[in-house]
Amino acid sequence: DSNEPASYRTAARCFIGGMLFLYGFSVFNGMVWWLALIFYGFFWMLNVTMTRLYAQVGPPILELFFLDPQATITRAIGTIGHQPGSLTMFSLMYWYNRTDRGQPMAHQLATFKIAQATNTSMRGIGKWVLVAFLLGCVVCIFTSLHWAYRVGEDQWQEGAWREAMAP
Repeated sequence: DSNEPASYRTAARCFIGGMLFLYGFSVFNGMVWWLALIFYGFFWMLNVTMTRLYAQVGPPILELFFLDPQATITRAIGTIGHQPGSLTMFSLMYWYNRTDRGQPMAHQLATFKIAQATNTSMRGIGKWVLVAFLLGCVVCIFTSLHWAYRVGEDQWQEGAWREAMAP
């Protein structure tokens, strides 16, 4: 794995650590443990599939309409009998998996493919992808907060999904 962006062991540790954090965050904030397992299982199944499709086909747009984990789960098993905390967490997670167009995995994979084709160091590119991802997260959070406080959240967020995008 010396030609990979990170060692397999490091990648596995990051994935497991991230999943434990997301799972713990969801359960701590009210989601039932088994529903969190189903949610994140379906979430990763969708994201890995989208990344694979993008890598093999290269579509100009990467979106999945009406196929987000919370809508699919509630359509399949309903909402009756679920704790309010679970449904609230579904609502709070809607902003990042509404159409999955914000998922970065496919674009990161394309970056690694370009690095491979140009004989660029995969470890070096991996570090820059991580820096870009973290910097992008920070810039997005502060930009969202800036505009929400400058003009008011209801003024700058337009569309039927405005309520799900509150920072």
